[in-house]
Amino acid sequence: MLCVVSFGSASAQNPTQKIGHLDTQKLLTLMPEAKVADQKLKDHYKELEDELKTMQIEYQSKLEDYQKKAPLLSDAIKMAKEKEIRDLGNRIQEFEGTAQDSYMEMSQKVQQPLLDSIQKAISEVAKEGSFTYILDTSAGNVLYFEGGIDVLPLVKKKLNIP
Repeated sequence: MLCVVSFGSASAQNPTQKIGHLDTQKLLTLMPEAKVADQKLKDHYKELEDELKTMQIEYQSKLEDYQKKAPLLSDAIKMAKEKEIRDLGNRIQEFEGTAQDSYMEMSQKVQQPLLDSIQKAISEVAKEGSFTYILDTSAGNVLYFEGGIDVLPLVKKKLNIP
């Protein structure tokens, strides 16, 4: 039993392990491609927001018009107008869900190539520098680290970021 414990602690202190770390969020903000991706997302968000506002204005206008004219309308016309307003309200709710999905899809589409290139550069730096581990300090999963090697400059160089 003592041999197993001794062997385990000896391998845990393996001096050949080389640990590096970097802040991928910081790296992402330094990438020129990230600014382009961010602008695409902002443009898409604005487009969705403008469409939603247009729908809401139309809804509000129809509702106000109905409320003004309701006392003068026949029951059949009232029912038709109420259905029209309800349908428009339902379309607005559907659009909100669809818009959220569309934004998430666009976010994934524009960010994935950036994340892929970061991962590729990190892998190359790890292999070239003989790192056993490279930790992402921005992810919040690293509870403590002291020392190690900050590989951000190496990954920036690999990605041609000044």
